[in-house]
Amino acid sequence: METRRAVIFITGISAAGKSTVADLLARRFPRAIHICGDVFRRMIVTGGAEMAPDLTPEALRQLRLRRRQAVMVADQYFEPGFPR
Repeated sequence: METRRAVIFITGISAAGKSTVADLLARRFPRAIHICGDVFRRMIVTGGAEMAPDLTPEALRQLRLRRRQAVMVADQYFEPGFPR
């Protein structure tokens, strides 16, 4: 029997319901994770750039950094069998 696995990356504007949707989606599977991007944002103690409609170059750089971190963490869970 073939088992299909996937990583689903949800992005969007602030307060759009991304975390709610991600959590509800993850709960539909017997083995899944939800990597909350806000965790990576909160790791920046000083020097964090604000997310605003017109992103500064620094804000965009930090956003890309957080996305890369989330993808790396997802890869680490995916390899040993999450989701399944």
